[in-house]
Amino acid sequence: MKNSRLQAHAFTLVEMIVAGAITGILSAGVMIYSSSAIRMVTRNLATNHSHESARGSLERLFSEVHNSASRFQLINFNGITYTDVAAVASSDKDAYTQQYVSNRANGVRFMRLAAGPCKITGNGSASTVAATDTTLELDVTGGTYTPSVGDKLQIPLISHEFNIIAPAPVKTSGNKWKVTLSSAIGFSILTASGTTTSGLTLTNPISSGYFYQRCGYTVVNNQLRFHPNLTDPPYPATAAANDVPVVIKSNITSPKPFGLLFPTSTSTLTDATNLRVSLEAYDLAYSARLYQNATTTLQVTIPSRNQPPVVSGN
Repeated sequence: MKNSRLQAHAFTLVEMIVAGAITGILSAGVMIYSSSAIRMVTRNLATNHSHESARGSLERLFSEVHNSASRFQLINFNGITYTDVAAVASSDKDAYTQQYVSNRANGVRFMRLAAGPCKITGNGSASTVAATDTTLELDVTGGTYTPSVGDKLQIPLISHEFNIIAPAPVKTSGNKWKVTLSSAIGFSILTASGTTTSGLTLTNPISSGYFYQRCGYTVVNNQLRFHPNLTDPPYPATAAANDVPVVIKSNITSPKPFGLLFPTSTSTLTDATNLRVSLEAYDLAYSARLYQNATTTLQVTIPSRNQPPVVSGN
C-alpha cells in the first residue's frame, strides 16, 4: 500500500518531458525578450547620445547664421581654395517651408558682427575727422577683435558702410586702431570734448562704429568647420593665414549640406533670405559596442535675423 501511494505522487516520463519543454520555451521567450529590451535600450542610448552630441555641436552654427548681418553666399571649399557658387532656384521644394531649394554647396559665408559700438577717436593723427578723410581711428576696448583688411565698418551716424582696405590696420595706442577706408567718409565728425559748432558747445560727443567680419561654414573631409575670418573674393590660392578653421562636428556624411530657399522657382537671389541646412552625422565611437554607427539627420531652415541686411556685402 505504501509503495502504491508513493507511485501515485510521482511524475511520469511524459509529464517530465512536457514540463521540460514548457520550461525551455518560457526560458527562451524570456531571454529573447530580455535581449530585445537590452538592444532597444542600448540603441536608444546611442541615438540619444548621437543627437545630443550633434545638437550641442551645432548650436554655434545656428547662433552665428541666425545673427548674420548680410545675405548668405554659397561657396565651395576643397580644403585649399574657395570659390563662390551662384545660387539658383530649382523645382525642388523644401518639405518644411514649401519654398524652392537652390543648388547645394559644401560651404556658406556671410558677415557677422565682430565688435561694436566702438568710439571714433579721430582720423589717426587728429581728433577731428574731416569729410575728405579716408582713415579713421576707433577704440575697440572690451573685446578681442583685431581689425583686418576685408572687414567692414558701419557708422550709424551717417548710415554708411565702408570696406577696410590695405594697408593693414595699425594699433596706435591702447586698444585704438587706425583703419583705411575704401572711400572718403564724406562727413566731418567732432570727437574732441568742448567743441563749439553753430553756437552749441558739445561735451564729450561720441560717435561710434561697428565692425563686421566675413566668416563661414564648410564641410570638408567629413568635418563641419567654422571659418572665423574669410578674405574678400576673389579668394587666394590658399586660405588666409588668419583663417584658422575650427572643427565643430566630425563624422559628417553630407557632402553638400547648404542651400538657399526661394519663394518661387523663378525668384532672384535678392529674395533668398533663408539658409537650408541638411546635415547627417554618425557617432561611431559611442555606438560601436553593439552597432557600427548611430546616425543623426538634422534638417533646419535658418533665417537671417536682420532683414533687410545690415551690411550690403556678404
